[in-house]
Amino acid sequence: MACAFCAIIEGTSPASIIYRDEIVIAFMTIHPSSPGECTVIPIAHVDHFTDVEDGTAERIMRVAQRIGRRMREVFQPQRVGMVVHGYGVACLALLTAPS
Repeated sequence: MACAFCAIIEGTSPASIIYRDEIVIAFMTIHPSSPGECTVIPIAHVDHFTDVEDGTAERIMRVAQRIGRRMREVFQPQRVGMVVHGYGVACLALLTAPS
């Protein structure tokens, strides 16, 4: 199943990628709710959060946590929020944003 995020993974859609390994990819959110917002998604397409394998879910959270720690250093926000998203694009996505 192809989606806008799959195009980023395949390199056919532009994105500012900040992290990538064999399981997940993280990039700057295209339309962020706040400056610095990042999106973390699995490399293998997963439509719903409830369908993701445990190891992949752990990896998504660990990468988002590392990004959140870096956000705290760079932006010095009061909080760093995380939201599991899946509305606009039919793909599991974890948004991480300083606020």
